[in-house]
Amino acid sequence: MSSLLAATAFATPKRLTIRGTQIYDELGRPIVLRGANVNANDGSVAPATVADEMKNTYKMNCVRLPVEFKYFPYSHPSYDDRTIDENGDLIDLYSYSLDAAGLVVRQPIPNTVPDIVELTQLWVTKLTEQGLWTYLEARLNDCDANAEKAEPNENDGDIYAAGQPPYDTTSLRHTKFLNFWVAIANAFKNTDYIAGYGILAEPSASRVATSSPSNPTPQPVTILTNFQISVMNKISATSGGGAGDTWTPFFVGTDFNYDTLQFRYPDYDAVIAAYPERCIFEVNVLMPKPWIQHGWSKTTPATQIIPPPEWNPCYGATTNPGTPTGTQYTYPQTALANYDDLIAPVVGGPEDWELEKLFNYHRVDANGEMIPGLLNRNFFEWYLQHYAAGFMATNKVPFVLDQFGATTAALGQLSYEKDLIETAEKLGLGWTRWGYNAGSSTRQIKGNAAVETYYGTVGTKIANGEVLGHAALDTGGAGVVRIRAEHVSRQIAAVPDNFRWQLYDEANAIDAVGLRAKAVSSGGTVPADATSPRLDFRVKFPSTLSYPKTFYVWVRMRDGTSSNGVWYGLDGTASSGQLASASPNSWSWVKRHSNNSAAASVSVGSSGFHTFNVWMNKSNVAVDEVLLTTDSSYDPNTASLPSYSVRRIELPNP
Repeated sequence: MSSLLAATAFATPKRLTIRGTQIYDELGRPIVLRGANVNANDGSVAPATVADEMKNTYKMNCVRLPVEFKYFPYSHPSYDDRTIDENGDLIDLYSYSLDAAGLVVRQPIPNTVPDIVELTQLWVTKLTEQGLWTYLEARLNDCDANAEKAEPNENDGDIYAAGQPPYDTTSLRHTKFLNFWVAIANAFKNTDYIAGYGILAEPSASRVATSSPSNPTPQPVTILTNFQISVMNKISATSGGGAGDTWTPFFVGTDFNYDTLQFRYPDYDAVIAAYPERCIFEVNVLMPKPWIQHGWSKTTPATQIIPPPEWNPCYGATTNPGTPTGTQYTYPQTALANYDDLIAPVVGGPEDWELEKLFNYHRVDANGEMIPGLLNRNFFEWYLQHYAAGFMATNKVPFVLDQFGATTAALGQLSYEKDLIETAEKLGLGWTRWGYNAGSSTRQIKGNAAVETYYGTVGTKIANGEVLGHAALDTGGAGVVRIRAEHVSRQIAAVPDNFRWQLYDEANAIDAVGLRAKAVSSGGTVPADATSPRLDFRVKFPSTLSYPKTFYVWVRMRDGTSSNGVWYGLDGTASSGQLASASPNSWSWVKRHSNNSAAASVSVGSSGFHTFNVWMNKSNVAVDEVLLTTDSSYDPNTASLPSYSVRRIELPNP
């Protein structure tokens, strides 16, 4: 686990640090990535406006920004937005700049900078100026993402070929994709607040076949992880044409478009072994699709378009989408009795190893309408916990829910999104909504008043520490709370900001990491008031206990070279006592300042949310965990430790 330390800023470029499942910002402070997807091709809104609103109106800290590896033929509607030519090389056909209103403008004047790099740079500059962590995610034509042999690149091999027989070991398409990532990494490797490189959004390596698309490889894990590692290697390589970026994290996901069921394969840990403490995994929840897209239970079949001859399914839609039909369900619907039925074997159906196909089979009825039980928070918990949460815990890696969100036409849309965010937060996932200005207009935050208002409220309450917390347990009339330091609900900076709680790598801390108070400029004693950096641990106390109730305070801490100690308190009011270890150079559970002082305690006056506070007394004190108990005789130094309190977030109702 992590402890917290107050420390100086890291050197530029400012990057995230990964320790286990926890992410830390450029100052070593624990951070949960919360944000939205942004469309860089939207010329109707200024990048500076997007950045300002996301940071200051919605209190977000993260942006998912696509970088596109896409070709379109001349007559295609997206022809002007192509970023590669028919050979897969980056193109330079335009120059990009901002006009007087701050909007992106494009002129047909080449300037030796690849178009995708220049366009992305305009957006990244404005986003990172606001301190928004921006991760750049590669998006491909369908033919490339699906490894199809389609014009104009049918002889180029597939994008996933990474030198693994029996697959193409000399794939030109793979080489061109590596070159694309080198160009992106070279452009942004020294830019502050780049959260990471998304190797490939929603991969479909399962489409790679040993002989033909009708003979798919059963388990595409090795194909995909070898591909991901080959891209990571090229970005990191300091010679041989690599970008030499050895510090920026990677965002990766599973096959079948980031399907959580794929995490049943432990071999996805190959990327973690190749790049430990540098990988963040992505999952998405974009279902039930007809409902989140249109608000209905199904759509009619798509109709074929007769496109110009050079069109191809490779380049996007060659059909007119179906129209919404069926039932207009309101969220929430009744939960299924057993969500495992969604992956139960079917006689004459898909093989039992094809859980994704079984899931697709079960999530609609005989008429092709969605199962209404998918519109329930129990489904979210099942879908995210089924394999994904286990993979996260086993491999100790952070996760982000990278896409979710429904149309404003869906009845109960914001309640759906509220429950999905709460589920992600409970499981320790960050999130980026689809989208801020990405996707269809009815699925965007921007321009939809109710959505704007709700996400503004959510952001403010999260920033103020009002809705994040941990649940205290009622253990037969007694209460207990145990929280890791890095799962702090909120940090309050010193005034002036001379001290900070920061990441502390220490082998003897639980999970080898904690938080330590470190001087930014000079050390010294700091009183437990607004001039001292503070940690807030928000706790929901159960209504089954009688109040007022005394909770005895234990803090697992390490003082440093002297008894520096911490102050503690409840709901912003500091106790007159301190906590300090009698063995300052080693970790121990501490409940008093000295052997002669009274045991530390706080009086909780009522059930519900309260905030336990920890202030730095002097710099270099480190905190690993906090524990509150109603048992005055309990001693965590000798007794078994309780389970960690469940993380929770209780957002306001829409």
